[in-house]
Amino acid sequence: MVVAKGASVDRILPVADDIPALTNRIKTLRLRICLAGLEAADQVAVSINGTALAAQPEKPLWLAADVPPTAMSQGANTLTVRYDSGAADALTMQSVELQVQYE
Repeated sequence: MVVAKGASVDRILPVADDIPALTNRIKTLRLRICLAGLEAADQVAVSINGTALAAQPEKPLWLAADVPPTAMSQGANTLTVRYDSGAADALTMQSVELQVQYE
């Protein structure tokens, strides 16, 4: 999935667990996105179901953000990635991971 500079893309992120109902059992909930062409100074906005996330570079090509469990739904979740500025004309979304660590 290509994200052109100045544009955004939506993707459905399916989640089997009822995350909001399990809030008291969740230690961490982290979204990770691999974007080919991503550089540390690039500005990329990320949201899940309309909730803006504070995504930061984690390691080369990866953005990561903590997700409030209340922002998630069981089933289909809408992930929006917007590439605001950077050196490349476009980034390529290669992978999306939602990491749930239970207590």
